[in-house]
Amino acid sequence: MADNFELLNDQFTCCVDYDADIYIQGTDRVRLKLGDVVGVTLDKTVRSGRRPRGPPDWARTVLSIPGDYDGEIGLHSRHKDKLADTHRLFQLLFDRVSQRPKRDFGVDIGHLLDSDTLHFIDYFCLEPDFRGKGFAKDAMLTYLDAVDQMPGECRYQGPVLLSPGPLTDETERMKEAG
Repeated sequence: MADNFELLNDQFTCCVDYDADIYIQGTDRVRLKLGDVVGVTLDKTVRSGRRPRGPPDWARTVLSIPGDYDGEIGLHSRHKDKLADTHRLFQLLFDRVSQRPKRDFGVDIGHLLDSDTLHFIDYFCLEPDFRGKGFAKDAMLTYLDAVDQMPGECRYQGPVLLSPGPLTDETERMKEAG
């Protein structure tokens, strides 16, 4: 089971954030926290502001790079970096000018990326007691089922992207902890 919360994204009007705690429940009805998932749904059709006929919001925000940016798009973001992983992922997948998937991807992947909406897993972490015991797949499926059951426009069914960033973050935390 998942306790799911959806929030409007502070940075991008075309995105909705999801923050979920994933639980398992034993036969004794005790709920144990299995892990956390943070996701973002990008809606490529959203147009807002004074130019509703202009480029969609995602093209003006997620696909733009600040003029003074001097970081490396291909690397996982760090806390002080101006670009979040959501921003980076879509920079790597889509051409900024055409707003189409980059040619590096085959027809099948390109077709999935052409969807009007995409869901991106920004953070996924199991509690230490549940790691290495086969719970990751069930936790992710529980999260995706909860997002599918959300009411109204927050409900999501479609392609889901997983960045290696969440694994990188947790690996670094584990190394620091010894």
